[in-house]
Amino acid sequence: MENMQPQENISEQNLQKPIEQEQVEKEKEVKKKKHVFLALFTIVGAATLSVILLLGGFSVYKKYLASRVQVVAPVQEPEAPQSTEAITYPVEKTIKYKSDNLKISLVYPKDARLADSTEGDEQTKKLEIYFSKDASITDGSGAISDLAISDGYIFRVSTFATTVRNLDEIAKVKKESIIGTCPETSEFSETFPTTIDGIESRVFEVKNCRGDFSITYTPKFGVYYAFEQIYKGDIGYKQIQKAATQEILGSIRFYPEEAGPEQPYETFTNENPKFSFEHPKFDGSCCDIQGPPNNIRAQKIITLADKENFVGATNFDGLSVFYYRPSSQAESNFNTFLENQKNTLIDDYAVVRGTTPKLQEMSIKVGDRNAVLLRGYSWRDVDLIYVSVERQGGNYFLIISVKNVTGDKFEAKIDRILSSFKFL
Repeated sequence: MENMQPQENISEQNLQKPIEQEQVEKEKEVKKKKHVFLALFTIVGAATLSVILLLGGFSVYKKYLASRVQVVAPVQEPEAPQSTEAITYPVEKTIKYKSDNLKISLVYPKDARLADSTEGDEQTKKLEIYFSKDASITDGSGAISDLAISDGYIFRVSTFATTVRNLDEIAKVKKESIIGTCPETSEFSETFPTTIDGIESRVFEVKNCRGDFSITYTPKFGVYYAFEQIYKGDIGYKQIQKAATQEILGSIRFYPEEAGPEQPYETFTNENPKFSFEHPKFDGSCCDIQGPPNNIRAQKIITLADKENFVGATNFDGLSVFYYRPSSQAESNFNTFLENQKNTLIDDYAVVRGTTPKLQEMSIKVGDRNAVLLRGYSWRDVDLIYVSVERQGGNYFLIISVKNVTGDKFEAKIDRILSSFKFL
């Protein structure tokens, strides 16, 4: 029995230890919560006190200080004045030229110059169009010199006849003659087939032989035409000069062949104002073509339609002639009148189409009078030709509206009509 007593005491002690440890843990947890509560209370109190101080400070400032501060009105920056300059659109200005010597017509840039001549025998004819930034590109005799040009172009047309040489042989002989005069660094292309106004032709190109150039040969009217394109300039500019000569070449049109009886033409004569022109029996009773913009009261004289390609009332080739007499001295200036017409046409195009027009202004002839053709200005897809006619009692303007849906064939007819105008 005496040996059992100590074991019971040990068991009781072992039971008391976990209980005491649990109490200690609870006390630690309570202390921890108290610390968290005190921290939160302190933060909330500080924040509340800050708000009270800010509100109090703002009230004191508003009551005692704000009235002493001078109120300055905000400075308003002046609005930038709206531009009153008119919108300008790029205009391709060209001249249409007809050479009776060479029996061709072409279009070239208005800033270039042209020389048309006959040399020696009647078979040798030459036309030159040139543009240069150099002071002069002529030699001592006044002839246009290929060597004198450093930044620009020359477009040259000449004709010659052969007895036995054909088109391919002509190109070969010419190329061989050039090779012998050029440095070894020069480059020669192959001779390629091409067409000029639908006629089979041959062309080759030469580079780095006193400049760059190409030559095209075309048979027509029993002779051979040589079209030379010479272009020089720094990198970038040379390509621009070449493109200018290429556009001239693309505009070449040969006169119609004189084969068989000529198509019968009728003469239309107008009494007031007095003028006349010929047309190939166009129909004057079927159709209508819009003319100049309605900001002027132009009188329609006649509308003529080509029945050969007539499809319907809105799909045909034809022309209308309008008459306008200026109502004031200011309006009688042709350039002022034309500029007003161009601006009105551009405005109407922007309103109707909502796009930028591609404009072309071409100087042409109507009879013996200088005229201006506006292409791309009208949203109705018609060309408008303006002619100023001076006479006693005041000048007047003719406006010719041309509707062309078939292209080159009808344009040839229009050229013939325009050249037949007589102002009486």
